[in-house]
Amino acid sequence: MGQHSIPDRLFTLRDVSIRYLVIPKCACTYIKNILWHIETGSPYYNPQRIHDVDNLFLRASDFDLSTRDISHEEFAFTVIRNPVDRFISLYTDKILGNGHKDFVPLRDVLSTKYGLNMAPQTSGDHKKNCDLLIEWIGQNLDSKVDMDVDPHWAPQCNRKLVLQSCRLKLLLVNKLNSQLRILLQSVVPNIEKIMQGAERNKSYRHFAKKDILSTQLRKKINYVYQSDRELFIFARQAWSKIGESESAYKRIPRFPD
Repeated sequence: MGQHSIPDRLFTLRDVSIRYLVIPKCACTYIKNILWHIETGSPYYNPQRIHDVDNLFLRASDFDLSTRDISHEEFAFTVIRNPVDRFISLYTDKILGNGHKDFVPLRDVLSTKYGLNMAPQTSGDHKKNCDLLIEWIGQNLDSKVDMDVDPHWAPQCNRKLVLQSCRLKLLLVNKLNSQLRILLQSVVPNIEKIMQGAERNKSYRHFAKKDILSTQLRKKINYVYQSDRELFIFARQAWSKIGESESAYKRIPRFPD
């Protein structure tokens, strides 16, 4: 991907200089619904299907913005996630939930070829499924076994060229409400109200996360997503130093050089 195509990756608004890079399984349904509301003045009528109208969102390239332009802007951002939580979200959506029906044949491949349990009943069943899934993802990322790497399980840091060249600010899924308010309150005065009404595409969990996340499984996930783990820790530590004053948005961590 060349530098000239990077601005086309960033969702933007007509009257507010917000630029947003989508990373799947990192609250992108929620953020897109917020951007739609800011842009149009009302919520999208079918919030769970907001991804169907990606073509209706403006992109930074529509304003002839360069990566250098964007790198100096205050409201250019993305949202990142603890890779363990992102992995669990992938499992609950694409394996247990209805997400597998959309376009990712992940569950079918894992069940027919590797023996994934499609009707897990116990914590032990879920543990085995998750072990199988993370081992397969590691192989898929290395060799594209069975299918091409999909954005839903591709490392967040695969977008390093966009993140780095645009010096995007980093928000965290687990602290998103407070951090999004800090970022946008100076340009979107009613951001609190918009966030309260925005759709969140939460996957229903049939288990308690603590019951399946053994130390061994955590280590496997963090090994496969080592760069994502390092980026998450960097952003979390940087955010711990930020207050909530009106100028706090200027101190939000950017993707490190």
